[in-house]
Amino acid sequence: MINKLSFSIKFKYVFRCILSFCIIFSVLAFSACGKNVINNSAISSNSSESMLIVEDFTSDEISSITDSNSSVSSMLSSSKISSSSAKPDSSSTPQKVVVEDQKFLSGIWISFYDYKIKGKNKAEFIARINEMFDNIKAMSINNVFCHVRAHADAYYPSELFPFSADLTGTQGVDPGYDPMAIMIEAAHARGLKFHAWINPYRISTVTSDVNTLAENNIARIWANDGDSSNDRYYVPWKANGKDGLYFNPASPQVQKLIIDGVKEIINNYNVDGIHLDDYFYPTNGSAIHAEFDSPEYLNYSSKTIYPMPLGDWRRANVNLLVQGIYRATSAKGITFGISPSMHISTDHSDTNYTQQYADIPLWMSTRGYIDYIAPQLYIGYDYPVDKFKFNYLLDLWTSIERDSSVKMYIGLAGYKIGDATADKKSMEWCTNTDIISRQTKDSYSKGTDGVILYSYASMVSKNELNTAQMSALKDTLISIN
Repeated sequence: MINKLSFSIKFKYVFRCILSFCIIFSVLAFSACGKNVINNSAISSNSSESMLIVEDFTSDEISSITDSNSSVSSMLSSSKISSSSAKPDSSSTPQKVVVEDQKFLSGIWISFYDYKIKGKNKAEFIARINEMFDNIKAMSINNVFCHVRAHADAYYPSELFPFSADLTGTQGVDPGYDPMAIMIEAAHARGLKFHAWINPYRISTVTSDVNTLAENNIARIWANDGDSSNDRYYVPWKANGKDGLYFNPASPQVQKLIIDGVKEIINNYNVDGIHLDDYFYPTNGSAIHAEFDSPEYLNYSSKTIYPMPLGDWRRANVNLLVQGIYRATSAKGITFGISPSMHISTDHSDTNYTQQYADIPLWMSTRGYIDYIAPQLYIGYDYPVDKFKFNYLLDLWTSIERDSSVKMYIGLAGYKIGDATADKKSMEWCTNTDIISRQTKDSYSKGTDGVILYSYASMVSKNELNTAQMSALKDTLISIN
């Protein structure tokens, strides 16, 4: 049986072959084919046939799956967000700074919690970043993964997203300087690689009222433009007991917005990588299965002869986004990777697959999705349940099929040092001084390509345990590299 999408692809190839005979007819036929693609914009991630279908499209064709009456780009161009003060300096292509690779990557995540720069002027921001990066360099760490867009806002002048409230206290207010440009320059001056860390779908985790966002936030623009066709591009949603707002992963316009946001970064800044963490579909127990994007799924099912089950459809939505980002970054020679939670399985029973709809085995085993995977193995050796012990999870992750082009970095829980409640009160984080260094050695021995620590605050803590753990880690990194 041939579904609509498979038919449209073959139809497309037929018209390409006869292009030389009837150019006008070919163009019209291709346009008709595109309408069928819209009805089947989510592609199954579980069969080799479906994978081939996705690969047959270019990133421009994937991005073009939009409603002509509600173009993201046209809305942004007519909003306050495209004012001259919010444009990055793109007068010249950023010059690539080559930072030497090390045999074994070591990195640290710097989240928006770590910056502590709200209300600071340019000189104060520079001083803060210099202090942070000096500390990181002194630890023999060679990569920084820095939040530059945590809540559909930006740590840089953007034509797509408003300035982050973390800079001034109010979303959309220009701090008077370009934070990301400063961070990149500071990182490269110290021989550190800079990875721009973004959360793709998260708009807010403190409110479900879109009108509390900056006037130039695209979600607020969609809500107030009088066009009902784009009202479902974002979803008010309570996740983990908290009110929030999320971009709708089922929307092709949302996919295009996020991919365009990545392109904006890599075209204007000399970043070494683009990084996503584990926030895909928001988790909220079983309720998300029935409600979150049911209008979009029902619309898809009504227009498709053989619709995918809901879970496969959601994973396909995420896959299209991941593949679109990979195509954008790989075209510029920039690394792209994802850091999922530690949960993984060999039978697709893990929460990454069933709740956040992240098809990690597919991304790891198939070229064209990611350059690396960085599972957050935020766990110790003495967790009371065997299947959650660090070595068990490390063995499981390294056993998953992985294409030779995909590297693996292990995320480590520096933030648990000294925490008596961690890992069900196993107490090892309060008594041992070498957990992080041992985990680094074990990761290296298992053939992984590096480690990344969370968080910066734990690394620079003057607590005796933190100091001892970081000293042991530094010795280990030096010995490996």
